[in-house]
Amino acid sequence: MKKILYSASAIVAVAAMVLYSTGAFFSDTETSTGNVFTAGAIDLKVDSQQHYNNAVCVGGYWQLEPNATATVPQYPVIGEPCGGTWGQQTPGVDITNEKFFNFGDIKPGDSGENTISLHVINNDAWVCASVSGLTNDDNGLTEPEDVVDDTPGVGEGELQQAMDWVVWRDDGAGGGVAGDNIHQSGEQVLASGHPVNGVLALYDSQTSTGPLTATSTAYLGVSWSLPLTTGNEVQTDSMAGDISFTVVQSRNNASYVCGQSQTQRETVGANFSSYSAPTCSITVTGSNPSLDTIQEGVAAAATGETVCVDNGTYTGPIDVNKDITLVSLNGPSVTTINGGVKITSSGVTVKGFTINAGVVSGEPNPVGFYVASGSNISIDSNDINGATLSTGVLFVTGATYSNVVVTNNKIHNNNAGIYTNPHTGNLAINYNDIYDFE
Repeated sequence: MKKILYSASAIVAVAAMVLYSTGAFFSDTETSTGNVFTAGAIDLKVDSQQHYNNAVCVGGYWQLEPNATATVPQYPVIGEPCGGTWGQQTPGVDITNEKFFNFGDIKPGDSGENTISLHVINNDAWVCASVSGLTNDDNGLTEPEDVVDDTPGVGEGELQQAMDWVVWRDDGAGGGVAGDNIHQSGEQVLASGHPVNGVLALYDSQTSTGPLTATSTAYLGVSWSLPLTTGNEVQTDSMAGDISFTVVQSRNNASYVCGQSQTQRETVGANFSSYSAPTCSITVTGSNPSLDTIQEGVAAAATGETVCVDNGTYTGPIDVNKDITLVSLNGPSVTTINGGVKITSSGVTVKGFTINAGVVSGEPNPVGFYVASGSNISIDSNDINGATLSTGVLFVTGATYSNVVVTNNKIHNNNAGIYTNPHTGNLAINYNDIYDFE
């Protein structure tokens, strides 16, 4: 034992001597100086061009629309000041005191439109619009109004219920030109009817558009009209409110939903309790012989339109082969498709059905959804019920996908819940309940 300890001491001593006798080593130092983390920026710029009857606001004054003829009397008066066109310089402005609408003398038969341009600077972003603080006041009763209206005062106006509004993506779909202030049949209607407070999703994880990309421009058409049939009940009434646009970063934020804070959403699990259908272009119903099947509704729809499906049980399979939204009126508990749904186009949204899996062309085993390829596709709020050897949602080997979202679905009784074969591109899969595998 003593010999072993001595030997160890000798080794240490020798090592110490060697270190002491070495005066210089070969060496090299590489230094990266001034390392910096800088937070990115996101900014929204907005501009507006205003049209009213046969006139357009240019440079702060009304002038006739191209190829328009003046009316007698002409309103708005050509050459008079106007304020609804602003921010036309690229890339728009930060809104301070600008107003989209500021009219003091509208009458039955009047109509107008604002083309609103949205420019996201620096980073891709989700974009939401909101209307808030709407007031609808009577402002007293004139003698003619008093005959048909006995409710004067704040909040008692009739103008809000009389006016008709349409908001659409003025993106040129269906053969138009983006930002041309004309609603083409293929351009998606985002909202219509009487103005109300609320949040409107322009670009979020549920719109099948993907985010608004940096340095690009989105065009929004907002038209209004006061029907010629409107009576004296709206005399001197006024409606006012605030219009806001919000952008939120999309990177690392794939599940963002307009009007919903991140903490409001459960971290897992589908939830159908707040289901709502959008404005319909076409409605499929068993009482309409020419549109009593979902496939007939798909065939009748133009690009960008919304096909709504009334309560009932419908026969599949369904081939969604064009850029449309297919949605049930009242949710999956009352609207069923017996057979799979095959998606063969970009820009497709399918929402609000119970899907009993079935065989579709090109796939020998039953599926709930078969997604051939494409971009800006959303499968949302469906109850996907399986069968023997079935797959709830199947993505195809070798296909290319972009901005495809599978969210808020219940997927059960399948051999496989969601099967993502080797593919190219990105899929966002979130908030789904997948259970009871065979």
